[in-house]
Amino acid sequence: MTWSDYQVPTVMIDTGDGKERPVRGLSLDDMSALIVNHLDAMMEITTLYIQTQKDVLAVTNMTDLVMVAVRTFPDFISEVISIVTDTPELRKVRLPAGLQLKVIQASLKLTIEDAGGLGNLSAMLQNAVKAAVAGRGEVSQKLGAILSPSSTSGAGKMPTS
Repeated sequence: MTWSDYQVPTVMIDTGDGKERPVRGLSLDDMSALIVNHLDAMMEITTLYIQTQKDVLAVTNMTDLVMVAVRTFPDFISEVISIVTDTPELRKVRLPAGLQLKVIQASLKLTIEDAGGLGNLSAMLQNAVKAAVAGRGEVSQKLGAILSPSSTSGAGKMPTS
């Protein structure tokens, strides 16, 4: 058996226009790109998640978290949607809130399932962040400052410049 016939798992969602379209989970490359391009937004979303200390997979909790992210970080959400739909032109489109929720929820579910659970996904992300810290550049410096033992305790504390 070879990898040439592998198909990335997707979920078909009703987009409200009489069609169903595929959504996939995030890959490590996707997550790395999001970390590099949207570190501040991701840190703030993570802080919100930690502060709520809720089960993110519960529909109402996920909806609350995604709605806050949609309102607060529309560019980040548009980027995620464009990635998980493999449709780069969606970066410039503001989809209806209900459709954004469907896409993000479907992708999050696939991403977590593919990783083998939220704990495994968290470990994978920590490794990706550690790898980014080991690099050079502004993102690595920010991550290094956030993760250093001398940094102020508390999730999401961002160094000021």
